Amino acid sequence: MGAEAKREWRRMMTVLVPLGLYTPADRAVLAGYCESWSLYIEAMQALRRFGTVVKSPNGMPMASPYWTQARQAEESMRAAAREFGLTPSSRTRVSAGAPAAEDAFEELLRGSR
Repeated sequence: MGAEAKREWRRMMTVLVPLGLYTPADRAVLAGYCESWSLYIEAMQALRRFGTVVKSPNGMPMASPYWTQARQAEESMRAAAREFGLTPSSRTRVSAGAPAAEDAFEELLRGSR
């Protein structure tokens, strides 16, 4: 995981664990969410820098490929967020359990292992 994805992992753990919405079995889904977040941030920064319309190789204006990347990353984040009940419509379908103990992946991200 890159730095931005790790920051989002830590932020999401402060949200999910107290609500009992994270267990070690959820690691892959949460990691996918965090990586998608990182890609989304990267794409949005590129859009701000280069704009939403760029020149194609033949000089014609075209939609920035970063726009497609941002939309795909956003959809991936939204799908993972639904799994954790983090969208308004999905909250009614998710039940919380007891808060999970910290798993080995979290220790690895902190550098404790």
